[in-house]
Amino acid sequence: AGLYDSQGILLADWDTLTNTYGLDFSENTVNGESTRYKFAEVLATFNDPYKLVISGEVDRLGDSVLYDSTIKSLELLEGVTTLGRGSLAEADLEELILPSTLKTIGSYNFQNLALDGWVLPKTVMNIEDYVFTSAQLTNFSVENGSTYFKADGGLLYSIDGERVLAVVDSSVGSYTVADGAKYLEGGV
Repeated sequence: AGLYDSQGILLADWDTLTNTYGLDFSENTVNGESTRYKFAEVLATFNDPYKLVISGEVDRLGDSVLYDSTIKSLELLEGVTTLGRGSLAEADLEELILPSTLKTIGSYNFQNLALDGWVLPKTVMNIEDYVFTSAQLTNFSVENGSTYFKADGGLLYSIDGERVLAVVDSSVGSYTVADGAKYLEGGV
């Protein structure tokens, strides 16, 4: 876990990020200071910060902690179970690797993200409203074996097909809601 440049060279290990710089990715404020802004300041001290790998010691990514971040790649290690509200919204992410321990995705997390080819882990049980607002996602899929969600025709459905949760593949162009769908969730 730590911060890496685009060549994969470690810029700051996890201990440096959390102890030296005092970052706590599980909280949106620490000692009255915004984690989001503090992280932006830390990024500015490094040349070519590219990838952040968050330790599994952090079970919950705090609300808005990476909002509008310039980081290009994010990997959440096993142990992270929750993405707080808007924790990834508006970020410049090009790559997102989610752990198999993830269970909950808070509102607005993928707002205005443009991601290609990522997979929703089968362990995700709860996706709040407006998670995919204005997202530009392509080649999205749900991991085989999910008992909560499925993707079909560019749309994300509850496993029973009754709820349409989001448009998850912007490359489809036009969408046909499957027979049996009864509800369009907020943000669709």
